[in-house]
Amino acid sequence: MDCGAWNGWFLSYETPVIKQRIALDFDASFAPVLRQNGLHFILANMENGALPIASNTLDLIAMTSTLEHLSCPEKIATEISRILKPGGITFITVPDIMKYKFHFWDDITHKRPFNKSSLRFLFESHRMQTLELCPYNHNFFIAGNLFPKPIHNFLMKFRGNALLYVGRKPAQ
Repeated sequence: MDCGAWNGWFLSYETPVIKQRIALDFDASFAPVLRQNGLHFILANMENGALPIASNTLDLIAMTSTLEHLSCPEKIATEISRILKPGGITFITVPDIMKYKFHFWDDITHKRPFNKSSLRFLFESHRMQTLELCPYNHNFFIAGNLFPKPIHNFLMKFRGNALLYVGRKPAQ
């Protein structure tokens, strides 16, 4: 599931191991196109905190450039922990306030800044195990995986101004 799916770009990467792709957003503008592309669309206001998904049902939850737009990310961290299956993975990206500094506020819809420590604390205090927490650049992340490992590792040195958090819900 992609929380804050917008136009579904993250879910456009098809792979046979993913049986169902779910797009969740507070805006239904792209819902017809998402459904036409075989995605299940859920309209939900993440500010309310409650996501209309059963507990322990999802293997992967992605949230790219969305968490910083929420007033109370603690509510979403609680929901991510609740709806992930034991062993499920969450993939979160946010702007890194340490790199953006005051330019973080250039986007008037930004509400909560994060750095590595605050992002780790948010999810670990909601029973997630941190697997990776590092600088992130979407273009290098995608393109880097097209190359052999040594070239990929070299490209990852040029990561951008965002943070990537990958966490796992512990097996019970």
